[in-house]
Amino acid sequence: MPVALRRWRVFQWIAELSQVAFAILRNKAALLMLVALSVGIHLLNVLAMYLIARGLEIQVGIVTAVVLLPPVLLLSLLPISVAGWGVREGATVVALSLAGVPSYQSLALSICFGLCALAISLPGGVLWLVSRGKIPTDSDAALGLRTRKQ
Repeated sequence: MPVALRRWRVFQWIAELSQVAFAILRNKAALLMLVALSVGIHLLNVLAMYLIARGLEIQVGIVTAVVLLPPVLLLSLLPISVAGWGVREGATVVALSLAGVPSYQSLALSICFGLCALAISLPGGVLWLVSRGKIPTDSDAALGLRTRKQ
């Protein structure tokens, strides 16, 4: 990275992020763990949406959910709205219409999923705000990419 860019904090953060990413790519065990956790998180989100659909008595099968909902979750990660609101709802309506689910039911499912995600995230956000600056953050040590010196 050019020296002129290193003085800005955002570029320092990007440089640190790229160092951690390259360290993970070089460490096969960490890479495998990252991929497994990523797949697991997406499957748990699909399962959560499926269970919410069942609770709302929306007729959608688990196979249909596993096929149609991951693209919905991927689209909701695009940084074009706040926490995916609106994008997730539109994508859910379009995706589940392919399975014959009425749009009002798809919309209700997406809103309930968003509210559940918000409710689950709030305690972590509060904890993060309260502990901000009190807990040392060393990303390499947290990922197990560097051992302590004896």
